[in-house]
Amino acid sequence: MKKPVFLLASLALIPGALAAETTILDFDAQNFATTPPLVGVTDYWLRKVETEASGQNKNVGRWDDPTLLNTTTAGNINRVADALDSKVSGPVPSGNSTQANELRWSFTDGTPVGPQQDPNPVNTWLRAFCTTRALVVPVFDMNQPISVDIWTKEPLRITLNIRECPNLSGFSVGQAGNISGSVECVGGPENTIDAVAGWPVGSRGGIELMPGIWQTVRFDLTDTSLYTVRTLSGEGLVLPGANSDTLLGLDGFGFAPSYNNIGQAGGVKHEVYIDNVRNGTPAGEITGSMTLQGWDMSIPIKVRVEFEDGSGNIFWGGSAMTSPGGDFKIANNLPDGTYNMYVKTRSGLRKLISGVAVSNQSATLTVGQLLNGDCDDNNVTTTDDYLIISDSFDLTEGDAGYNWRADLTGDKTITTDDYLLLSDNFDITGD
Repeated sequence: MKKPVFLLASLALIPGALAAETTILDFDAQNFATTPPLVGVTDYWLRKVETEASGQNKNVGRWDDPTLLNTTTAGNINRVADALDSKVSGPVPSGNSTQANELRWSFTDGTPVGPQQDPNPVNTWLRAFCTTRALVVPVFDMNQPISVDIWTKEPLRITLNIRECPNLSGFSVGQAGNISGSVECVGGPENTIDAVAGWPVGSRGGIELMPGIWQTVRFDLTDTSLYTVRTLSGEGLVLPGANSDTLLGLDGFGFAPSYNNIGQAGGVKHEVYIDNVRNGTPAGEITGSMTLQGWDMSIPIKVRVEFEDGSGNIFWGGSAMTSPGGDFKIANNLPDGTYNMYVKTRSGLRKLISGVAVSNQSATLTVGQLLNGDCDDNNVTTTDDYLIISDSFDLTEGDAGYNWRADLTGDKTITTDDYLLLSDNFDITGD
């Protein structure tokens, strides 16, 4: 699915007044497997999956061996790949454009084997960014959303890295800016779990990605309630209204393990494809409303959606946090058509919504209620879910042994209310 390629040099854009999305990077016109991704014709963007030169990266190992510390020259991959590429392990996953930015690395299990390792596996993070040379970053407008299509083989979380480039007056969105300026990390909405030394994992790891399908991730910096900003080398002044400039540089992306595979024994090898990075107001979005049985809907909860094609294959997905009351908005990049859609939350059994008509990237859903009790998020309620609740019974968030997966009501305390919800739905499988 191709995005239009804009002639950026001819656009006279006024910051804060974009009428539609402007494609910053789509990789379609680049020579695959021969050069790193480019901004314009000759300027490198993500030069490599670099870990050694930056002290912010932790527990990043080599793609070819997750137990080894990465070097700047061996093991990890950053390149443009295409649909015909047979190198390493195959082509760009189908369902999106035929060329994309391919990244490969591993996260170790936290074993302290080198200067970039941390014995606490929770403090694991990769900053994929411009490195070591006088490179450039694409310019974007902070008052408009940044959207990116992404595919990941393993569960993963993504954050946006922003460079406070000076002297961008006169630049247009998508042009190559300068590499100077300090850097901030904008995390996603899940920023209260597993806090480590003042750095909540969510603020570095950001938005959780679903493995094995293309999905659109959107960062809207104007919605300050959804994001936490953490300083890497800057002043923490990247949110709208906090500084005098509206134009910034897109430094790159940050990645952290999913909550499901932090510190996994032997490490995790990651294969990621990034495509269609764009800035501006999207054509549309999937909006809907839902409730989760027994959950206090004044408390936000993440909703995941998956789209099924005419052959019964899941090919696109997305996630968002609910607003109080259960409303949600999902970024997407779907062509017009009619799809079956599945909706799930972390403990809610998956529900099928048939015949969803998407027009101009938009659709409106009324999901209704999801049944509750799936503590281990495998779409079936079994004794395994009972054991998760039992192990945390009568504990409150902050207590030793507390497992947030056992909280089925949102009150951050594990009580008989959680048991009763599971009992009501025991031995049920979601759609």
